[in-house]
Parts: sequence; C-alpha cells; structure tokens
Amino acid sequence: MLDATADTPSLLVIVLDISPFAWARSPVAFPDALKQCLAFMNAYLALKHDNLLAVLAASDKGCDYLYPTAESEPAAPPGESPTSDLPDGNLYQRFKHLDDQILARLRQLMIAPEPEGSLPVPAVRLTAALSRALAYINRLTHGDNPVPLQPRILVVSASADSSAQYIQMMNCIFACQKLGVPMDACQVYGDDSAFLQQAASITGGVYVRLAHPRGLLEYLMFTFLPDRFARQYLVTPEQGSVDFRAACFCHKRVVDVGYVCPVCLSIFCSFSPVCSTCRTKFAFTHLAPSGRPARLLRGRSGRHRADSRGLPAAASGGPQPASPAV
Repeated sequence: MLDATADTPSLLVIVLDISPFAWARSPVAFPDALKQCLAFMNAYLALKHDNLLAVLAASDKGCDYLYPTAESEPAAPPGESPTSDLPDGNLYQRFKHLDDQILARLRQLMIAPEPEGSLPVPAVRLTAALSRALAYINRLTHGDNPVPLQPRILVVSASADSSAQYIQMMNCIFACQKLGVPMDACQVYGDDSAFLQQAASITGGVYVRLAHPRGLLEYLMFTFLPDRFARQYLVTPEQGSVDFRAACFCHKRVVDVGYVCPVCLSIFCSFSPVCSTCRTKFAFTHLAPSGRPARLLRGRSGRHRADSRGLPAAASGGPQPASPAV
C-alpha cells in the first residue's frame, strides 16, 4: 500500500531572479530562460490537476507576485487588445492563462519607475521574496481552512550572494526548517551561492549550480520536477562541500574567524567592548602577541610567575570576568 502522501497535491512556490544586472552577464539570455521556466511550470501543473503554483519575482526594485495575482485575467499592454479570453485549440487553457499572466506582470514590473536613491548595482531582494513565499505557504497550510499540501520552494537565481542580507536569509532558512518546507536552489551561472547551499542543506532541499546554463530546462525537469514523495525513490544530486561561513553582524562581511557574543550569539569581525545586538558588556584583555595560547605557569614556591611583559601569566590573554560595580 502506498504512503498517503503519494496522493497529496503539491504546492510549489518559485522565486525567480529577474535582475537585469545579473542576467546581462549570463550565458543564457533572460527571455530564453523565461521560456524554459514557463515550460517547467506547465509540466509541473500537468503532473496533477490539484497541484498549486505560485511565482514571485525578485529584483533590485523589490519583489512581487507574478502568479497568482488579484486579477483573474492578465491585463493587456497599452495599445493591444486582450487576447487571454480567446480560446486556443492547440494549448491547454490553464497553461495559456499562466503564461499570459506571468508575461503581463513582468511587463508591468520592467516598466515600473526606479526607486528613489537606488544604487547603481543594487542587490536582489531575495529575502523579501522568500518571506512572502513562507507567508503564502503558511496561510494555505495553517490558515483558517488548511489544505493538505506538500509545500516546497524553488529559487532560480542568477545573482551573487549579498552579505547584507545574511541575517534575513538565515531567518528564512530556519523558518523553512520549522515549517518542514524544503528549499531547492538553482544557481544558473557564476560561483556557488553559499547562502543557497546552506538553505538546501539545512531544509533538506536540492542545490544545483548549472554547468551548462543553456540547458536550464533539462536541469529543472530532471532535478526539481519530482515532488517530495517521489524523491524518496530517486537519486538526487548531492552537494560535495557546503560553505557554512557566516557574515558578521557589524559590516555584513563573510568571515572565517570572528568574535561571537556568548549571550545572543551575534558574530563580529572585530572586537567590540559592547555587543551591538543585545548590549552586553565584555571585559577582555588583549591577546598575547605570541601565537601560543596563554598558560598558567607556577614556580617552585607555588606562586604565579610573570610572563615576558611583567604581567601575571593568568592575565596575559583571554577573557576576564568584569569586576562588580561598587
């Protein structure tokens, strides 16, 4: 007898990176990649009639829904007559409605005015899109009328990591883990995304960096099309090594070695006497110039011997408890 989840419909929320700065350097043009993504979405809806789909676009301007939207039918561009209501005998109407609505919403987002004070090469608002995706999933699965679904998130990204979004990204990752929502990631080109690698590893998703970006559709169909139940019987791509380095809370830079607050676990790239997150005060002395760890040396008489600087060996380096206020 098959598991009950075999008949449970899926909910796929796709976060699509539409940043023109990122796609301008990609080996595959954005219109070609969009066509392949639309073919993947149609294939996903064709798997089961009850499957649900949501698509969010993330760019430097912000994030917004491409599908579904408040409008039941996509609006026609200025100067053109609406064609979405015309039947097409060669196309399944659900596919046509999906394609027309996504293309119409993309036109609206592309011609939208630039936000005031934007940087020349701003970062993609990926974490904002992930937050809205999690809110959408939580509303359908834990709302007033919950629906039994197998939710998952797929991120199709062409941008590099933004260390300024590290805290928000980790919040989204742990929220996915708590809700039991796998986060898949498809890095179209460029170097590996450390944040997306961590997201896939922590949430039980799949991360793939495309070796041949022009074959995006093949990667989407063979790697990300199977649902959570089918993946139990398939061999999914494995990550060789995951970069779990964190970004500091002070300058938002990825660090190999940093200072960690013992109270709130905030990470800093340089020493600070006061934690900027929880305002905890520290009492640290400067580390000894030598590379050796501080040791407590005792003489024959049992007294502490001083180090080369004339200080007691126990106080030559490392944290010291703060003296109580008088």
